[in-house]
Amino acid sequence: MKRKRANNSVKSTERHIRGAEIRPSLVVACATMHPTGAGMLKSEQIHGDSIRTHIADIPPNVQNLLADEFERKVITLRAKLETKYAAIKKEKNKVAALNREQSAEIDHLRTTLEEASSKVVEQSRQIARLESEIASERHNLERSEQANSECAEGIRQSLA
Repeated sequence: MKRKRANNSVKSTERHIRGAEIRPSLVVACATMHPTGAGMLKSEQIHGDSIRTHIADIPPNVQNLLADEFERKVITLRAKLETKYAAIKKEKNKVAALNREQSAEIDHLRTTLEEASSKVVEQSRQIARLESEIASERHNLERSEQANSECAEGIRQSLA
């Protein structure tokens, strides 16, 4: 008679688990069993109604339900993790591509800057050379004007 009650309790728990939208954990499944069945499964009592049970102590059909639920949750979690991994990998590839583009742009800008710097140095030298030539020509012009004025003064004096 006790065995029949325990089997009925297990079967009702099995029906309850199959009918539920959210699958219960092992502890919840064991706690929902008839007190006789739960008493048979109880290994120790912790915090009042909390029951600790080893998976091997529960009937095979409930074990199978719980294993199926565990496997479903693992598959779901794995799918979520793979989706996150794919998104992270996609983002990583985007960042890597952007990094390569920016690196190429930096190299191009560095080359352009070096070319501009060399042009600036060359033009600075050319400006210095031209300023030197201009100063030399001014000095020559002043000497010529001074020589012309001395010559004109000499001519005036000789004419006078």
